[in-house]
Amino acid sequence: GCHLELSQPGHRAAQNAATALATFESLGFEIGPESKKALKETLWVARFTPYLFPGMKPKVFLSGDHNPQGLESLKEILQHFHWRQLHLIVAIGAGKSFEEQFSSLQPLPNTHWHLTQGSFKATPVDSLNENALRPFELVNPDPSWILGQLASRLTEDDLVVVTGSLYMFDRLL
Repeated sequence: GCHLELSQPGHRAAQNAATALATFESLGFEIGPESKKALKETLWVARFTPYLFPGMKPKVFLSGDHNPQGLESLKEILQHFHWRQLHLIVAIGAGKSFEEQFSSLQPLPNTHWHLTQGSFKATPVDSLNENALRPFELVNPDPSWILGQLASRLTEDDLVVVTGSLYMFDRLL
């Protein structure tokens, strides 16, 4: 096997890259230096990609994981990080429950949950917050409002991940 550097972290990125390379090879394309450079520079927006938010000291990542496989992948990626406090800003799509969608992330230590809303096919924050089995610390339909509230109180040892519905990123990107 050959050694490749990927821009995206985690097993999911490695599996996707391996599938792409196998497909190219089966079609007769040679995997040369240009291909390896492209894999290193490929950015898949909202798949655990860094996000710069004004005034925010800790690392912020956007990760639009909206199904069990994606959230398991997010959990695997988070195992490679250390944090003082983890802040998860989550949006839940219509017809999905918080407990079903985020049960795999519930055991993460020192985690603070915040609730936001996507712009399409969204479960409104008010109805989710009323029916949730856990309290959310910050609740607002706009994820950038939540980031703004967190910006001054977090340190570089904290980690922030915005996840759930892909439809909330139009408010951030």
